[in-house]
Amino acid sequence: MIGVLADDLTGAAELAGIAVRRGLEAVLVRGTARRCAAGAVCVDTDTRSRSPDDAAACVAAAARALRQAGAIRIYKKVDSVLRGPVLAEVEAVRRELGASRVLLLPANPSRQRVIRGGHYFVAGTPLHETEFARDPGHPRRSSDVRDLLGRLPGVRVAVAGVSDPLPAAQVVVAEATSPADVKDWAARWRPEILAAGGADFFEALLDRWDSETRVGGPAWNPTRAGQASGSLRPGHSAGLAPRRLLWVSGTASPAAAAWIHRLAENGIAVVRLLEFFSGGSPAGGVDTNRAIEQCTAGLEQRGAVVLCLGNPGGAVSLPESSLWVMRLAEAAGEVMRRAKPDLVFADGGATAARLLERLGCECLRVTREWAPGVVELAGGPEANLPVVVKPGSYPWPEEVARLWSMCGGG
Repeated sequence: MIGVLADDLTGAAELAGIAVRRGLEAVLVRGTARRCAAGAVCVDTDTRSRSPDDAAACVAAAARALRQAGAIRIYKKVDSVLRGPVLAEVEAVRRELGASRVLLLPANPSRQRVIRGGHYFVAGTPLHETEFARDPGHPRRSSDVRDLLGRLPGVRVAVAGVSDPLPAAQVVVAEATSPADVKDWAARWRPEILAAGGADFFEALLDRWDSETRVGGPAWNPTRAGQASGSLRPGHSAGLAPRRLLWVSGTASPAAAAWIHRLAENGIAVVRLLEFFSGGSPAGGVDTNRAIEQCTAGLEQRGAVVLCLGNPGGAVSLPESSLWVMRLAEAAGEVMRRAKPDLVFADGGATAARLLERLGCECLRVTREWAPGVVELAGGPEANLPVVVKPGSYPWPEEVARLWSMCGGG
């Protein structure tokens, strides 16, 4: 079994999708790893916005649980642009597992996210000059990977090129500008080293790990893994076009705004939760029931609806942003309870996590990878409703647009 520790839900889902693509059965666990006969168990520790000390304690406990559950290899997934307490987390896992060092390769050349000369670039632009500089929780104000990681007492960080010898440091950041560089780094990995980083590095490592981590015997059992018994309800991944679609978006990325605009132009009803709050604050008076009723009516009458936050305007603090997303998840959960859509799309890691938390989903089966980073999950204590999740900065595949055009009357 391969174990993955990710600091948010969409990161865990992305790597679970890669495992499924490579022929492994994968489950996504929120919180604590469970024993289950799956080729890959991907744990969402939900630690990106925690303090370094809290995050370190949480991931160390999760690493210990994965090892006890039978993980032969453990990979530490980090945000590709190093948001959150990355250094504290990788060092905590290194210590817990007794690894000699961390080989950290966060770059994803497949998405034009590269590290060269110790600096991070997205599509050729320095990181601090991209939309990541305006992230409300973790603004990227530098392209220097050492600055992005920060400092941790007693922990030495070094940056190395693919042809350099490994430095004598606890954490080695690997430069990579191409898929070939990533494969070369995977070839240099050794069992005594903790591998950490993004999706590209994980996929390259699977070539080395596959033969020794496949699970034989009976298939993954949803009852044993903590889910409701019964077979999974067929969804779009089984070849059946869903009748009703719900879109839930809590991300503020320009890509998400453009996508919602596109759906609206195609005749999809868009309900903006912010319009139902007084004073423009998530802590103010609110009548979400009207928003829920509009969503329910949209699903029943038109077959598809978008529920999003809208634009709060101005700078939004991390606590306020988190509260907005919580309000959105509460409303979306009630819409799902009342209208019972056939398929739900959750845009953004925080949005997906809060929604699944609201639904009581702790262990989910990965049923399909729609595109890299766009993963369909099923499970939970009620109807095994399929939910498709992706990071806020990733694009939706055209297949999703076609499905919405067909079902939403665009």
